[in-house]
This record gives sequence, structure tokens and C-alpha cells, in this order.
Amino acid sequence: MRRACGALIALAALAGGLFAAYEWGLVRVNYPSYTEFPVRGIDVSRYQGTIDWAAVAASGVSFAFIKATEGGDHRDPRFAENWAGAANANVLRGAYHFFTFCTPGALQAANLIAVVPVEPSALPPAIDVEFAGNCRRWESIETIRRELDVFLGLVERAYGRRPIIYFTRESYERVLDGRLAGYATWARSLFGRPRSRFGAWAFWQYAHNGRVPGIDGLVDLNVFQGSPSALPALRGQGSNGPMSRLEGGHPYSRVTEGNSSKLAYSAPRASGRRLQGFCSASALPCTRPTCRPSRAFVRPLQLRRAARADG
Repeated sequence: MRRACGALIALAALAGGLFAAYEWGLVRVNYPSYTEFPVRGIDVSRYQGTIDWAAVAASGVSFAFIKATEGGDHRDPRFAENWAGAANANVLRGAYHFFTFCTPGALQAANLIAVVPVEPSALPPAIDVEFAGNCRRWESIETIRRELDVFLGLVERAYGRRPIIYFTRESYERVLDGRLAGYATWARSLFGRPRSRFGAWAFWQYAHNGRVPGIDGLVDLNVFQGSPSALPALRGQGSNGPMSRLEGGHPYSRVTEGNSSKLAYSAPRASGRRLQGFCSASALPCTRPTCRPSRAFVRPLQLRRAARADG
């Protein structure tokens, strides 16, 4: 009996030690081969704090996805700092947006577009589609898919390239299965390789407890499925050239007044009404119908409404 109790205590201590080591980033499940996956990367947000990008690059990191926005109004406060720091260290960078299930896709696209510059030298924007950390009051899977399609279409038109889609097993099975054709994908799989039914993937997030010089604390680790020479080719993936103006008939349009950029919204709401208005790009998102157009746009907006009424 004493021996059995002693063995159980030893096993519990071992399990506790392994768990602590995992949480501290001392051990992990996946160790992808450098021979098979020589191109290494990270994804970061404000939670990584101040990053020494020169040290990150010196450690062998080739690319980084940097959080820019979330939903219709959140903007990562360290995006600009990380975006510039990665570029200065010659780390190939791409911005990512966390897609929320309770906000119209048009407003989310406008939020991303207002923050992330159009830079042909960068990777296409990535969209993080997952249930973890998302809102719980979403309407239906079909509504999520519809708003996601709106978001993807607007971002592709704004940047001239199809976004990269990040997914987990749950979001793949419930939302994305059969809908990823033509998109570069970024699969999360912390316990073994991404499943074969996910299809071909470009990026694999294989750990969320990584340790990288230049970053205090833990960071997500990724690999690219391809050679170092193939990674830069993704910068032009699906490129038809960015559109500086999206004309009427789309969920939003970018317009200019002097030196300022504004966005016009027309997004569906759950009530069946549409949300419309003009907002300064520096004060996005326009989340309420009370978002007022500038005087220069009042008359054109009235004329468009009158034309629809006459038609």
C-alpha cells in the first residue's frame, strides 16, 4: 500500500513538473525538423511587450505575423512599433486581424484597412478565425460565413491580394471546411502535425509556448511549408494591384476629401436595417448611425438616396 501511494505521489509530481515546464516554455510537444521546415516565424501582439527585433532576427526568425486589429474597433497599441521594428530588422512581416463573430464583416475590414498600410513588400494580411476568445452571442454559422466572405472580399480588393486564413480544428470543422480553395492557409496544431483533411497549408503554428531571444516571455512559434526562396513569393499571392477607391455597390467605399481619407459604410444589421455613414479613417470604426458625414459629403449622399427613390 505504501509503495502504491509512493508511486502515485511520484507520478503526480512528475506530471506537475512536466506541466510547469510546458507552461514556462521549457518543453513542448512539437519539434518540427529544421531540415524539413527551415523557415521559422513567430506571431506577436501587445502581450509580448517591447520586442528587440534585431535579436529576434539574429535567432533565425524569418517572418512574423503582427496583430493589428480585432473586430470593428480594437487596435493593437503596439502594432506600429512592431511593424516598423520587424522591417528594420529585415524580418518579413504580415499583419493579422482577429475576426469576431458578432460584428459585421464590413466594419471589421474597415478597421483593418485603416490601420495596416498597403505595402507590396509585406505578406498579405492574415485573418484569425477561431472560437477561442471570441464572442458567444453570434447569430448562426451561416451568418459568420456570410460576414467572413464580406470581410475577405473587401480586404482582397483593398490590398490586391487574397488574405491568409488562420484556423483551428474547431473553426475549420464548423466554419471553413470546403471554403478555403484559392487561399493560403495558416493551421494551428499544437499536438502533432496539421491533419491531412485540412489540405495543403502554407504556415503551421506548432507551439504557443515558445522562447525566442529578444522577447521576454512566451511567444507563438510557426513554420513555413516551403524553402526560404519560396516565402517571398507569397507577397504577390493573388495580386491584381491594390484598389485605392472602391466604388458604390460594395459594403464600403474609401473616398478622399483634400488630404484626409474617409470611409463610407453600408453594412447589414441583425434588425434588418442598414448602417450607413461617413467617418474619418483616423476615427474608425463608424459603429452607429449617428456617425455624421462631413458637409462635403451630405449633398452627394442625399443625391444617391434620391436617385434610389426615383429608380
